[in-house]
Amino acid sequence: MRLITTFIVLLCCLSVQAQTDTLKISTAYTTHIIFSTDITYADLSNNRIVAAKIVEHNRNILAVKAKCAFEETTSISALEANGTMHTYIVGYEDSPTNLIINEREDRATISKGGEMR
Repeated sequence: MRLITTFIVLLCCLSVQAQTDTLKISTAYTTHIIFSTDITYADLSNNRIVAAKIVEHNRNILAVKAKCAFEETTSISALEANGTMHTYIVGYEDSPTNLIINEREDRATISKGGEMR
């Protein structure tokens, strides 16, 4: 019984982490994701509605923008040079509030004591 309880708690923790990786993008604004190391691979699950590019002189930054308004969600994945893989669920919003996603700060915040602050 204790093993089942531990497993359920772990699943809940993982689902909370997955929610933090949801991006809202628009046609009017570009969202930038800043990673700790250079991006070696990026994939868009639907390149008809989302555009993304690795910033030329700062290869640890991924610029993302919607090509058109969309209702269904899609995904973006990025692999860092250090081997860390990130996948984001992407949805459309006319005026997203968070235009800079700093994965360097998020990772540092989580690593201190294993808790999110």
